[in-house]
Amino acid sequence: MSLNQPKILIVDPQEIIAYGLDALLKRTNCFRSEIAECIDVEEVLNAVNLVRPKLLIVNPLITGMRIDTALTNKLEGMVIALLYENMRNLPLVGYRQSITTDSSIKEIVDAIDTLLIQDKNEEEKAEEKALSPRETDVVILVAKGMTNKEIAHSLSLSIHTVITHRRNIARKLDIHSVSGITIYAIMNQLVTLEETKMK
Repeated sequence: MSLNQPKILIVDPQEIIAYGLDALLKRTNCFRSEIAECIDVEEVLNAVNLVRPKLLIVNPLITGMRIDTALTNKLEGMVIALLYENMRNLPLVGYRQSITTDSSIKEIVDAIDTLLIQDKNEEEKAEEKALSPRETDVVILVAKGMTNKEIAHSLSLSIHTVITHRRNIARKLDIHSVSGITIYAIMNQLVTLEETKMK
């Protein structure tokens, strides 16, 4: 079993359900799964901290119909509700997917895969919007009121390269003005208000 396989934590008070699902997931050879015996949200959070799973499959009667913020933040929303027949109509909040105890292994794997693909796409989008270290340097100097020529001299770049960086910054942040970039820099603690020309 590869260490690159996503780790899944299963939490359900019924051992036959938890161990059955664990066995099914292990049989697919696509995921690494573990079981945690928990009776409340605090124990679930402790188990998540200990196991560090990519996603959690949990009976919502343990965590509540609404996922705890601490749990959501820890797992970045990667939580699947494991529902029994009599729980299908529960008003769930914060769960990204749900499966039932009578779901086929294909339905379970599809639900997990869908969630993992969504997460990967979100990570890729976040990476596309992340500024490079050099772009961050340019943002700081723009916020400090420097011209393209001054930035080029300060960073030992050509003016053309500075303009390219500024174009990329505008696209990634969807900010198209000096004042907008300055506010972004202040809000992200790249500069202080005193360092800018907005003071």
